[in-house]
Amino acid sequence: MGMFDDIECKYTLPLPQDPRGFVGEVYFQTKNFECSLDKYQIREDGTLWIHRIEYEYPENYEFIPWTEISSHIKEKKSWWEPVNVTKSIRMYSYIFGENDYDYWIDYDVTFIDGKITKVNLEKFEAHNNSQRKIKSEENSKKLKSWIEYTQTNRYKYIHKPYNLVIRFTFTFLNKLIDRIKTSLNILERLLII
Repeated sequence: MGMFDDIECKYTLPLPQDPRGFVGEVYFQTKNFECSLDKYQIREDGTLWIHRIEYEYPENYEFIPWTEISSHIKEKKSWWEPVNVTKSIRMYSYIFGENDYDYWIDYDVTFIDGKITKVNLEKFEAHNNSQRKIKSEENSKKLKSWIEYTQTNRYKYIHKPYNLVIRFTFTFLNKLIDRIKTSLNILERLLII
């Protein structure tokens, strides 16, 4: 699916003729800006804004493992600034409805100098959500059951340690096999004339 940007839209958008219980949406995604998970806002007056953040990085930033970077970077300040852009964007959302439908909605929005000049409802689909609700309820029950099971002594003292040993063993074996493959590839290149 790829990266995208988020848009919070406070501007009044057109609704479909037969909304089937749909009352509107505020949060959308778009792929028509930088696709770097930025947060945009369309205000009530139709102006486009972007949320900017200035970060403070630690001195040894380049030596921190990438899995731990987010815990070391601190937000210094944040602010909203207007975006002076002239272009059309597509913004879309999938909404899980509380009634009988889930909705897909897609708008084409045109900006001139950072202000909305035209909004078209490009696509609106209402899907019966009874099957999704049944699946969701089943998944919730399974998750609740799993959480209850992880609190038992059987899980804590038998299954969890057993799983850790199996994972450790197979991780070690996979790394060993990868090293053997690498060594064999190097040996093969050395032996080929």
